[in-house]
Amino acid sequence: TADEYAAIQNMFAGVLQNQEADPNYQFNKFLVEALYTNPRNQMLSVDVVKSADRQEMLKIAKSMMENAADYTFVFVGNVDTEVLKPLVEQYIASLPGNAKKATKKVKLNKSLAMGKGTKTDVSTYKMETYKTEEKATTPVNFFIHCDSQITADLNRGVIYGEATNSARQLLNEPGNMLTATDLANTIATFANKNNLDVRIIEKDEMEQLGMGGILGVNQGSTEPPKMIVVKYQGTSRYDNVIALVGKGITFDTGGYCLKPRSSMDGMKGDMGGAASAFGAFQIAVRLKLPVNLLLVIPSTDNMISGNAMKPGDILTTMSGKTVEVTNTDAEGRLILADGITFAKHLGASKIINLATLTGAIISALGMDTTGVFTNNQDFLNDFQKAADLTNEYIWQMPLFSRDQEALYNSDVADLNNAPLGKPGAIMAAAFLKEFVEDTPWIHLDIAGTADTKAAYDLGPKGGTGVMVRTIATYLELQAKH
Repeated sequence: TADEYAAIQNMFAGVLQNQEADPNYQFNKFLVEALYTNPRNQMLSVDVVKSADRQEMLKIAKSMMENAADYTFVFVGNVDTEVLKPLVEQYIASLPGNAKKATKKVKLNKSLAMGKGTKTDVSTYKMETYKTEEKATTPVNFFIHCDSQITADLNRGVIYGEATNSARQLLNEPGNMLTATDLANTIATFANKNNLDVRIIEKDEMEQLGMGGILGVNQGSTEPPKMIVVKYQGTSRYDNVIALVGKGITFDTGGYCLKPRSSMDGMKGDMGGAASAFGAFQIAVRLKLPVNLLLVIPSTDNMISGNAMKPGDILTTMSGKTVEVTNTDAEGRLILADGITFAKHLGASKIINLATLTGAIISALGMDTTGVFTNNQDFLNDFQKAADLTNEYIWQMPLFSRDQEALYNSDVADLNNAPLGKPGAIMAAAFLKEFVEDTPWIHLDIAGTADTKAAYDLGPKGGTGVMVRTIATYLELQAKH
């Protein structure tokens, strides 16, 4: 209720500095709102970050407990768990019989417990930087006292949070610190640690396989391209395979269709699709979900040199279809064409692709909503349920046969990669659909949602790890069928 919420806020008096710019205040304000949302899930968050003095910390903690005799306690912050644990146990043991009985009957909603694990992780994320005088931070420890069996759900939430933060950090890395080779090594390290089959397709093998899309984009670069493939088998038979295909452009200048400075800023994050696909994949592997997955990441940068592709060039993709490059800054769809074709070649039954693909999707939906396209409504309906559970906003965009026809206006090739005068986000999706064909497919254009320009409740500015939690939740829902 409003009164109860106000009482919880009052409890923070003297502990927090109520300044909107104070990150500790923002963090704890978020926790109060996230944790104390339902009186039936009685859960009290106590932050002692501001109380460096040990005795003051104990005084505040004891005061909190005395004002909430029948609550489950969650102490969050730089907490000395060895001090607080016996204090909590001693206090609960001293409660009158009725109060102890009430305490033991507290039931925490499992989804709330999981959400706490996830949101505590993501809301405390701090970007790793290359500053020489980076301020040291104290690790955040947690002590949770609860009679309910929620440990598994809390741990599940932590895995979700860690994977989301992993995607964030990859997106935040500068282009010279995260080349296609670096991205391949990062993913291969995870795969090897978890005994997964990993295959890195190098440039010479791409040439043998006819991957003209990614090879064309890579022509201007001194960095070799990589097609990164990891297989996860969660059932006895490797069938009903869901492929996660993520755009891995580690830096995008736009090529000869050069971006202006204002648009090039932030293009280190043009591999946000790869980062989020990898993040969701990590969750499935770490939770040992009974699903079968393929992670496919085509990766390169899009640079300018005497060898770079030019407007008017013709590329032959792995599918055999030819493409006239009318816009070198529409490169993501070219590498994804080969990634999608390769995923199908490896047995994908369904495909989810993610990409920071078009500025046009931002014009349509802004910075908070991911645009989604599909060729299979049932597939998207199931995916929408997962998005609703994670509160990540998606909005279905149209994709009609007339949009496909607009791609066929080249005089010299099967497809035009960027027809002039047509809706940009729709044209990009229509282009990808040419390579998906009849395979059930969802395309997520995360150009607006992959990063944020300002700090918010779930963390600092920079990478958001968008769609990591939704895709993983979708996979969990599929595992239950």
